[in-house]
Amino acid sequence: MAKSKPRLRTSGDAAWKNPQPESSMNSLKDRKVVVTGSTSGIGLALVKALHAAGAKVLAHGRTAEKTDTLRTSNAGISTFAGDVREPDFAKRLVSSAVEQIGGCDVLVNNAGIVWAGPAERATPEKISEMVAVNIDSPFKVAHEAIAYFKKQNAGHLINVTSIVGLKARIYSGIYSGTKHAMEALSDSLRQELARTQIQVSCIEPGMTLTGLHRDFKEHPMKAMQVETPLTAEDIVDAIIFTMTRPSHVTIANLVILPKDQRT
Repeated sequence: MAKSKPRLRTSGDAAWKNPQPESSMNSLKDRKVVVTGSTSGIGLALVKALHAAGAKVLAHGRTAEKTDTLRTSNAGISTFAGDVREPDFAKRLVSSAVEQIGGCDVLVNNAGIVWAGPAERATPEKISEMVAVNIDSPFKVAHEAIAYFKKQNAGHLINVTSIVGLKARIYSGIYSGTKHAMEALSDSLRQELARTQIQVSCIEPGMTLTGLHRDFKEHPMKAMQVETPLTAEDIVDAIIFTMTRPSHVTIANLVILPKDQRT
């Protein structure tokens, strides 16, 4: 007698129930979101989109001049100025979120700097700066955010890293190393907090057209033969997608590449 093939259950089966219906998607309205590095590029595009969607946003910038400009041109967005390298930056950032927008539901670790070139050309000062801005500060911000999230038993930490945090490219060793460090922290925290209501995600953009490369003699998109790079808005779409999944879904990693980027 031939054995019957097992049948996959579908949404039409009475015994099958979607644990989270479509209506349970997390809305952005009134969500309290903190974004570091948000006076230009991806960060600026993100805080504008979040504010337009009804979120309560705290936008961080390095100087008061930059945050004042952002606040003046975007009524309703709260701001916080501070150098990420300051020892108490992370504590003051979270405290400011509580004071200005009533707390923090999502923290987007976006601030960072980039440098590329032959390793021997990197000065000790540049290496220290890269480590301070791209590793030391976001690690401390993550630490403060998680501590706050644990108190309220909920929260979402989103770290914006890079495709080179997954695979190094020539002349990107220092920058790639800092992003690999963020990937390691993110994955470890995600595992550590998997049985809680706290989520940890990594956004890994490929070649994106922002001001980060303005000091380069030649834009890397030329060397990589990328004709149509991503825009800041492309990355914003990915971040918002990550933020608005049902509570039982975690986007652990999300790689976004231009169609013609090979590596």
